[in-house]
Amino acid sequence: MSSIKLTFTPTAPRKLGTIFVVDDNPLELGMLMDYFDKYPGIEVVGFANGDECVKHIVMSSIFPDMILMDYFLDSEIAHSKDGLEILVKLKEICPNTAIIMHTGVENQRIIELARKRCLRLHR
Repeated sequence: MSSIKLTFTPTAPRKLGTIFVVDDNPLELGMLMDYFDKYPGIEVVGFANGDECVKHIVMSSIFPDMILMDYFLDSEIAHSKDGLEILVKLKEICPNTAIIMHTGVENQRIIELARKRCLRLHR
């Protein structure tokens, strides 16, 4: 299994306080949230799709330290945006947040698109 991992590191390292997890698979979302929940001092918030995550950030003005996001986010809601589309929105509204994108799909085209999008956004 191959995965896409995109990270944007803030200029100064900092302690993780808030992590947002975005995954449309309820089982994977729950497992990831459970994993981070066991660390004291970290608040974990889960979202079933990227639009919910973006809306939450805009409405609450809470900018997480890290977002862990699946690439494919459309299994539950038709016409949901994929991880790359959400990545662009997230980097616009919270440019200092570290973002890690993952997927279980082995597709070199997706990996290359993600890398190119990352390079464009990081400049």
